[in-house]
Amino acid sequence: MLKIENVVSGYGEVSVLQDISFEVGHEVFAILGANGAGKTTLMKTIAKAIPLMSGSMSFEGEDIAGETSYEVAARGIAFVPQEHNVFPTLTVLENLSVGSTLLDKARKNEKIEEVLNTFPALKAISKQKAGSLSGGEAQMVAVGRALMQEPKLLLLDEPSAGLSPLYVDMLFSKIADIHKEHKVSVLVAEQNAVKTLRVANKALILTLGKIHMIEDADKLDESVIKEGYNI
Repeated sequence: MLKIENVVSGYGEVSVLQDISFEVGHEVFAILGANGAGKTTLMKTIAKAIPLMSGSMSFEGEDIAGETSYEVAARGIAFVPQEHNVFPTLTVLENLSVGSTLLDKARKNEKIEEVLNTFPALKAISKQKAGSLSGGEAQMVAVGRALMQEPKLLLLDEPSAGLSPLYVDMLFSKIADIHKEHKVSVLVAEQNAVKTLRVANKALILTLGKIHMIEDADKLDESVIKEGYNI
């Protein structure tokens, strides 16, 4: 589905990622690494939030290296950033509606019901301003809005950051549900390796902007992860 080849990316003239190559199929694919490893840079590069310095990217066999973030989103790639991922002055329902710009009215209403069924806790706070929500509630809204795009590939950048243990467990359970029930491939960047590997099929460990290893999730143990995290 997604193919990344020899990608170099960063900010300005400073490269953060060096020679990154991997493929994502119809699966939950984890990007693991310590803080500063380049996880967010990689996710932003795929979502076209920052430009590609060199290398190639394709989605469903089509080149996307030169496309804009809007064009990539229209292809079916939805990005949920770690920060500033909700519109604080809009209600929960209004936030969800923002993600439905490519849907007709009937499908929009159906999709809202689907999202609310995926995140039942949002039903009771649907008219509440997103800026008043807890971190866990806001993350549900952000993921729900991304699902409103009817994506083929969902990019989640550090989705558990700052959440309580209860919300962390719920979030990873929902990631598994989204993949199975919504038939969406998920690329998730996380520091929480243990929780992520429980729902992932495959994992890539980044160390200082380079690939340390790519392996099936069920073959990675704590010692391998610590080695990859350089701790």
